[in-house]
Amino acid sequence: MDVATLSDAGFAWIGALVCGAFAVSALLTWFAIHYARRHRLIDLPGQRRSHTLPTPRGGGIGIAASAILCTLALAGWSPFRIDMLGLPAAVAVVALAGGIDDHRGLNALVRFVMHGIAALLVLGSTMLLGLVYLPRHDVLPYAVVCVATLLAVVWSI
Repeated sequence: MDVATLSDAGFAWIGALVCGAFAVSALLTWFAIHYARRHRLIDLPGQRRSHTLPTPRGGGIGIAASAILCTLALAGWSPFRIDMLGLPAAVAVVALAGGIDDHRGLNALVRFVMHGIAALLVLGSTMLLGLVYLPRHDVLPYAVVCVATLLAVVWSI
């Protein structure tokens, strides 16, 4: 399905989804900031930090929840189907790792493994959706592309 075949109802549905995603993200981020302040989940400025003032942790939960809800909504809307379920699962895995790390710290190896699982879910979903073409006839280039893609996704997380 392309943009030319979308009806007015389809555009309205997508518009409602975008507005709903914004509202969910903003509301959950607001709650997360207040929760972090109340429970003293504060990141202090430091050498490896990008901020210069004490900053509440956990604000990304709003964005993660919104992304999960949007991809689940799209998974139920043709033509996306069940092939997209790896994407919200990947976001959930990364959000879980971030939530644990915000509350009590998370070992770097465990976090790396969780991010690797998320990368596998993303790669699997994009291959099922046909968004990534991998030449399956030659095993070595196929393996190199898969490993490079997994490393790129883990690095970007």
